[in-house]
Amino acid sequence: MDYFDLFDTSLGPIGMVWRETLRAKKELVRLFLPRSKNKLLRLIRRTYPGCTVRSWGTLISDIKKAMRGKRVDFRYVETAHDQLTALSQKIYEYQRKIPYGKVISYSVLARRIGVKNAARAVGNAQAANPFPLIVPCHRVIKNTGEIGGFQGGVRLKIALLALEGIIINKKNGCFFVAEKHVIK
Repeated sequence: MDYFDLFDTSLGPIGMVWRETLRAKKELVRLFLPRSKNKLLRLIRRTYPGCTVRSWGTLISDIKKAMRGKRVDFRYVETAHDQLTALSQKIYEYQRKIPYGKVISYSVLARRIGVKNAARAVGNAQAANPFPLIVPCHRVIKNTGEIGGFQGGVRLKIALLALEGIIINKKNGCFFVAEKHVIK
């Protein structure tokens, strides 16, 4: 059975859907970035009909801490892989290892997982990431150092990077990450 919860954070309301597996472990199915609680509720009810309200207190507490700029290790959170491609799984597994306060480009991430010329596939995986924050897609940027897009919007991406102490510079209307934060 799937469960959901909505909760407030310093950057706005977040929604999540999770389940207990046969092994009695909790597994995150989907994390929805900040938007109004009414929109979150409609989205969850439409996408996951039949799920019921139930809290995953530890994860909610840790997300709230992260949204206040505290360093949180989310590696304890198991994520549902039943709707992911093998490539997306590989990308997300690597992303979970990106250190707090660091970023990596789409193309470098592709090379690190052994798939050359797959920057676009990495970008597509970021756009479809069902576990933002847990799988930190906000830490993936363009090869030029520009922050790139984000499913929660550029303002939220900038806010999340800033919470980690990542310096963002604005140049010619674009936002770039300071070189010292970039993994090569």
